[in-house]
Amino acid sequence: MDVTGAPHDGLSARIILAGHQEAHCQREEIHHELTEATVSPEIDKRLREEEIIWFTTVSPKGVPTPNPVWFYWDGEFIVVYSEPSSFRVRNIKNNPHVALTLQGVDGLGHNVVIINGRAELHPGNRVIPGRTGTSSRGLLQDMSPAEMTAAYNVEIRVKPDRIRTS
Repeated sequence: MDVTGAPHDGLSARIILAGHQEAHCQREEIHHELTEATVSPEIDKRLREEEIIWFTTVSPKGVPTPNPVWFYWDGEFIVVYSEPSSFRVRNIKNNPHVALTLQGVDGLGHNVVIINGRAELHPGNRVIPGRTGTSSRGLLQDMSPAEMTAAYNVEIRVKPDRIRTS
């Protein structure tokens, strides 16, 4: 029986969130559903320590488009910097609903963190936080910090609306 009292086949768990549509999980375990106000200490630690997050936008044709990106967690927002002409910026202008995913740390799909939120675009940014600049500079060795800031001058801010973990 699921949380609504209806019978189910044992593989599907129906999770009802207040104010949200029904979500179906096709796995044997039930994922934890949290609100933006409940970023656990474990998730906060991963957001502060990990450098890469999978950022998924939706194309104008409705196709989910995941892409690994550098990010910065300021304790309230996940912050990503992008080029103004990127597909990511175009997609967010069309549909600001995004998903961000931290990979499982064990290689088996455990400890995956999926964050849903609404992206805000802030073009013309001229400052990239040190942590983000430091981690990306190692990979963009052909760019100076000033060149990187000029190229990646659209700040994308996402406040988590929902967090799911496995």
